Amino acid sequence: IKETYLKKIIFISRQYKLILNRPNLKVVFVQSFDGHYSLLCYLVKVKNLKLNLIEEGTATYQLEKKLEPPLYLKLF
Repeated sequence: IKETYLKKIIFISRQYKLILNRPNLKVVFVQSFDGHYSLLCYLVKVKNLKLNLIEEGTATYQLEKKLEPPLYLKLF
């Protein structure tokens, strides 16, 4: 993994954690689980919050490609 890529993922992770630490947060809605959004989904599950995926029809159906770490985390 390139160092610049890793720095971006760490930065995004910190920002998501700040958002998820808001008081009274119980439900998170996402419109994608691709790329860095998979990190958000993972952090939501770790915090035991309710996660809802809203299909807006742009690319979520394209699951024929192989999903591999680090961008895609096994959530279930």
